[in-house]
Amino acid sequence: MEAPELRSPPERLERLVQALIPPAAREAVAGDLRELYQSSPQYISMAARTIPFVLISHIRRNANPPVLAIQGFFLFCCIMAVSLVPEGPLGRALAVALSALFLIGMLLADAYQGADPPSPKRAIIETILVTASVVMFVLHEIFALRAAHRLADSEFGLFMWALVPFAMPVLAGLRALMILARERREQLLGERMDPSELKAQYRHFQAQTRLRSWIQSLLLLGSAAGFACLCATYPVPAAALAWSLVSIYAVVGAYLLINGAAPGLPDKADFLSLRSLFQSELLRQHEIRRLIFWLWPTPLLFAVFAAVTTRPRSDIEPVLMLYALPATVLLCFFVAIINRERNSQIQEKIGILARMRQRQGP
Repeated sequence: MEAPELRSPPERLERLVQALIPPAAREAVAGDLRELYQSSPQYISMAARTIPFVLISHIRRNANPPVLAIQGFFLFCCIMAVSLVPEGPLGRALAVALSALFLIGMLLADAYQGADPPSPKRAIIETILVTASVVMFVLHEIFALRAAHRLADSEFGLFMWALVPFAMPVLAGLRALMILARERREQLLGERMDPSELKAQYRHFQAQTRLRSWIQSLLLLGSAAGFACLCATYPVPAAALAWSLVSIYAVVGAYLLINGAAPGLPDKADFLSLRSLFQSELLRQHEIRRLIFWLWPTPLLFAVFAAVTTRPRSDIEPVLMLYALPATVLLCFFVAIINRERNSQIQEKIGILARMRQRQGP
């Protein structure tokens, strides 16, 4: 008897379904759907039931809740500062809703981005678009302040010449330097290594994490002490939120001091267990550094939040809207691209470790 003919979905339909699957699971999920194909309606129904679960699982595994909270806080502050958003409870509710929508969009974009870093062309275009958006926001606020007679002619020229000519070239130049650093980065892990070489690489990594954890811990605990003195000495708006920020800095600093460094090697670690330990610790250290990078702009976010939520918009100083908020946006964008570059670097190392084989013989 002849074997039954294998059926496969139409090429265009399969391409569409594959595009909807997150890149990290695309090959495995698309292969399973192809094997179970019977008809186009059945294929579409099965994909519609499978892809949402795959997407949610991917987002849940890769989401960092503290980082998401800081990003949501950042979005809320930026939306509340826009003059088109109404003041009062209605404006706050609108800002919360828009922040949640933006966060969902960011999670979906991260899920479909994949582990590979963006191409140089795409990275520069993203930088130009973000900087252009900031410049457009500043121009909108400048003309709104001019219409309200809250911005003098001398200040108008100062803001225009200080921001527009320098913001885009500087940020684009920094992004280009990051791309060059990525291309020149030396990879010390190989496809085949003996246990002694891998142990040496791990010990070097462990020493780096120990030094970095101590430095970051001292900076965070010192910042927490400074913020606490400031909150205790002067009347700070949104005092509960200010003390929450002090507590977060203190808790994260204490965690880094106690458990921030990579653990030591087990006494009798074989090649497979050492490789697994290296992979898990790379991922843990990356999540810690993601949070640390996002913690540093948080005091600026707090200042913007206190200004836009505790006073009428007409009482907010123009310098806050035209300098502090754009600077915070560009700083947070810079943090985001640093984390993205680091994520691609960590995923590359984890992939090499997953494929690594023990070298045999001399």
